[in-house]
Amino acid sequence: MEHIIIDGSSTDSTVAVASTSASDNLKIFSEADDGIYDAMNKGFEKATGEVIAYLNSDDYYSHPEVIQKVKAKFESDNIDYVYGDIYYVNDAQVRVRSWMLHKRVSYDNADRWC
Repeated sequence: MEHIIIDGSSTDSTVAVASTSASDNLKIFSEADDGIYDAMNKGFEKATGEVIAYLNSDDYYSHPEVIQKVKAKFESDNIDYVYGDIYYVNDAQVRVRSWMLHKRVSYDNADRWC
């Protein structure tokens, strides 16, 4: 698994903070871009894997096993992509809005995020 950070030449401490997590799997690019979608496209172009996921700087997966579950789906099924619901939370971690792709009927909590 590789981690690619695309920073649009920010003046905050993004690069310095990211650099403290240095590993062989982490690549940091800080250069001017034409906005968030340009930055995402740069990241996609630099990725070397077969499966690509992205998170914005203040996003996170809702469960620590999401990546393992997604990996297992790609290994066991003939699929092209997976998706999940999005929960918007405020600074107090209270859900303020949700984006649900379809109504769930019979999934248990373990499968809600995969």
